[in-house]
Amino acid sequence: MPHPFAQIFEKALKRSSDQENFVLEEARGLHKKGYSPQEIYDVLAQLHRELLGDSDREIVGEALEEFATYLGE
Repeated sequence: MPHPFAQIFEKALKRSSDQENFVLEEARGLHKKGYSPQEIYDVLAQLHRELLGDSDREIVGEALEEFATYLGE
């Protein structure tokens, strides 16, 4: 069974573009709601490994890179 965050990130990915990264926005929103940064990061990393399309991998990779700054909290 996929993690509930995975579904949120997949929907955000469909709305994302080179100019707007809704995956990162969703990750930040989950963090603001009090979810563990490590848990969010792990789900993003799993999604990144599973993606085949270059543009999708780039969007999620950018979100991973940006969200990594929250891991030190």
